[in-house]
Amino acid sequence: MKCKMYGVRILKGAETNIMDYSGNIDLDEDILKGLDMAIASLHPPCIPFGTKEEVTSCLEKVMENKYINIIGHPGDARYPIDIERLVKKAKETKTLLEVNIASLKPTSYRPGVRENLIEMLGYCKVYEAPIVLGTDAHFHLDLGMFEEGILLLEEVGFPEHLVLNTNTEMLISYISQKRLK
Repeated sequence: MKCKMYGVRILKGAETNIMDYSGNIDLDEDILKGLDMAIASLHPPCIPFGTKEEVTSCLEKVMENKYINIIGHPGDARYPIDIERLVKKAKETKTLLEVNIASLKPTSYRPGVRENLIEMLGYCKVYEAPIVLGTDAHFHLDLGMFEEGILLLEEVGFPEHLVLNTNTEMLISYISQKRLK
């Protein structure tokens, strides 16, 4: 985690697809070992929509993987989850939950995100489970555009100390701990 370009610390990372309800992902352990962090996400082309129990259990299994640091866009209502259970498991496994900015935009194709994220953030406050904001930028002008997420955090009174990507050292320290378990 010591790579720098133009004075900016670079973390090597990848978003991996969750491939089945057993919690298997599409990156091998050898690749994951070489990354500083990895996000695991549910995407319709890779895994069909499931029941609340299937999805929750699957995400719990994924969070047991010591190389997975973040669950990407967990608010998508097409993949129903027991949000309290998810937050508790995230806290237990030191896995961060993402507030995905692209999912909050009016043009998002993911239904129910705002309501699910409000509930998730409520449980994260109760259980002191940290989160990250992610832009899910697929275009360079979207990088660093966190407005929708910041407004949501302000709306629910979410504590800044639980938003780990506001401080590089805090984020790196947290994601490094999981691999040591």
